[in-house]
Amino acid sequence: YVLGQVYSAQERRFRALTAYREAIQFAPDDLAPYVAYARTQALLGKPAVALQTLGEALRREPRYYPALFERARIQYTTGARADAEIALEQALLIRPLSPEALLLQVRLLKDQGRLAAAEERAQQVLERVPGARDFLLELLDIQLQRADWSRARSVLERLQALGPLTPEAALDEAKVLAGEGRSEQAQAALARLTGDRPQFAPALALQGQWLIAGGQPDAAVKALNRAVDLAPNLAEAYYRKAV
Repeated sequence: YVLGQVYSAQERRFRALTAYREAIQFAPDDLAPYVAYARTQALLGKPAVALQTLGEALRREPRYYPALFERARIQYTTGARADAEIALEQALLIRPLSPEALLLQVRLLKDQGRLAAAEERAQQVLERVPGARDFLLELLDIQLQRADWSRARSVLERLQALGPLTPEAALDEAKVLAGEGRSEQAQAALARLTGDRPQFAPALALQGQWLIAGGQPDAAVKALNRAVDLAPNLAEAYYRKAV
């Protein structure tokens, strides 16, 4: 199992799979290798195999939190939202204050359009851990979806107080500036982000959107093509390119 973790850290995933499989065979009642094996299979694009392996672990111990959470995470990322919600509820019954599980719950609620419930969950975590960056990012996204620029600005300032913004937060900063009607500053913020992070596809997608709005279709298509090349599953880039 430890050898598998070493291979995983080195991104030598096929060797990691072999090590985890041997660990399972050597000690079938040790459930940690099942989860590690499943996570690696998911990274290799085999979620069905990953979920089957997690099922084997949960048959041995139905209340094993790591397997329940990993199942919920994989189901969420593969679009099986209803199944993910069930698995997540089971995981939260065991660890109701788990940050990773609560974060996934916030994202599920957002996907369902239940913004008030998502905000409530995020605020509950932030009351305990005011500097929980991931939850601040989710809270910021909720305010952006509502176009509540004043509250979005307040959350953004909390993120800025924690240190340099992540690319995701810097992108949201550009959106907040645009929503506040500060177009030149928004454009400048986005230009800085694409300059500093030329591989960050969501920023290129937003740049394409703004170029379309600014009447520059050729430049927009170039930015959107680059976004799609970097992130083939980025739906926003495809949509904007079609527009």
